[in-house]
Amino acid sequence: MADDSPKSASGVARDTSRAAAAGGVGAAVVCERCGAPLPPGLRAEARYCSKRCRQAASRARLRDRPCSPPPTPTEVCAWCGEAMPDGRRGEAVFCSKRCRQASSRHSLRSRASLEGSAGGSHAAGGGKRDRVATGSPKEPPWRDGWLHQRFYSSSRRGRTRYELPPLDLKATRRALTGAQLRQLRSRWLATTVSLVNFAGYEKCSRAIVVNRLVDLHELVTIVCAAVGFEDDEHLYHLEIADGFYSAQQYVWVERAEPAGNHTLAALKLTRGDRWHLHYDMGDDWHFLGGLLTLPAEIAPALRAFERARPDTPAARYRTRGRAPKQYPHADKDDDW
Repeated sequence: MADDSPKSASGVARDTSRAAAAGGVGAAVVCERCGAPLPPGLRAEARYCSKRCRQAASRARLRDRPCSPPPTPTEVCAWCGEAMPDGRRGEAVFCSKRCRQASSRHSLRSRASLEGSAGGSHAAGGGKRDRVATGSPKEPPWRDGWLHQRFYSSSRRGRTRYELPPLDLKATRRALTGAQLRQLRSRWLATTVSLVNFAGYEKCSRAIVVNRLVDLHELVTIVCAAVGFEDDEHLYHLEIADGFYSAQQYVWVERAEPAGNHTLAALKLTRGDRWHLHYDMGDDWHFLGGLLTLPAEIAPALRAFERARPDTPAARYRTRGRAPKQYPHADKDDDW
């Protein structure tokens, strides 16, 4: 039975060339590039007489190929988010060699950690369910039990100080774009912290920035650090966003919710919201505060602080007044 399938002219010519090269029957086979007869001993599917003709034909095809449109240049660096400098290639995605290396190292570390966690779960007998669980979001780095210790620093005279780290507003940095500023405001919020006496008069005030992943119990530690109060283990009552929160129930507030179960992001706070912290029921310290829009002038310094100290969830950018001592009447000679 004959085969009725169509065959192209090139296919027929190729079959003829192969037959001629193999058996020497039919017309002479010539090189597609220079037209010279193919020397004996070549493969049956050979199309060129030499390597030189094959390379010349390949280069000609590359020259005749239609040009692809130029790549759209990237406006901002994929790692640091800064504007791309002039003179970079159109396909460049990083502004400098430093950013490119930092991105590569971050990818390698992430891959190694994922492979290590997946390997550990597999070795322990975990299946698909355990491997999926390793992709769950991790806890913030400051929730390792050492938040209090992150606020200790040394002064120029070698004295130990307990306070929130300041933002470096004196350094000259490039202003952020609108998209970068919105992303920063989605991760941080600004608030005032005012320490008042029993009559409501302000003793000192601070303007601070706090990461939105901070829970309310950690917020109390941050507020105490804003005025240099090292002892943050007293009872307290926090009123914020029409809610009452405390570390534990006590007689004055029986309907307070656990502060550690709520984060600032979950409360969805906005500019103008007020809060009141009644701290240490024996000494009766009162802190008042109000949420602010994160100022654009401190955004570059905050972005640099976020990269330099990712494990520190708060910083101060304005100070007014001298904070009082937490225990002004304590005897220095007492060992208790």
